[in-house]
Amino acid sequence: MNRPQLNGAGLGLRREHMLPLMQSIPDAINFFEISPENHLNLGGKRAKDFRWFTDRYPFAAHGLSLSIGGPCILWMKVFIAYKRFYG
Repeated sequence: MNRPQLNGAGLGLRREHMLPLMQSIPDAINFFEISPENHLNLGGKRAKDFRWFTDRYPFAAHGLSLSIGGPCILWMKVFIAYKRFYG
């Protein structure tokens, strides 16, 4: 697996910021950070816009909903969606 080194400044990518950023991304931004839950099961234009960023920049991801080792049983639906997202 190719894991690019993340250096410099990152920016949290939110859906409402995608179109303005596609017009002009500041030179100071070296990578983007996402919460996969906000991008799971995207389709259509949103998926195309997201792909525009992933084709051009490295990403760091952190989950919000998957609690491995927590007191509750693993939510398999989310686990499977994560697996598809990360490919």
